[in-house]
Amino acid sequence: MPPGDAAAGARSSSSSSSGAGGPSSSGLLARLPAGLVPYAQLMRLDKPTGTWLLALPCFWSIALAAPPGHLPDLYVMALFGVGAVVGRG
Repeated sequence: MPPGDAAAGARSSSSSSSGAGGPSSSGLLARLPAGLVPYAQLMRLDKPTGTWLLALPCFWSIALAAPPGHLPDLYVMALFGVGAVVGRG
């Protein structure tokens, strides 16, 4: 095998399978039907960090706005949680 081919083989084996647009073998994308995977990738559902960074301050402010001694309104928290997922996607 020529020396150049060994370097090319090392580069191709080090790349990840999910980086080329294919769904990852674990996580949410693996559980979705094949027809919904492209839309989930557009919404970046496989990378939830941005959604959490948007949702957690919302949840915290809703909890602070609740009357003392009461739990926060779960409907409003769910509404903001869905808004964080949809707004980011």
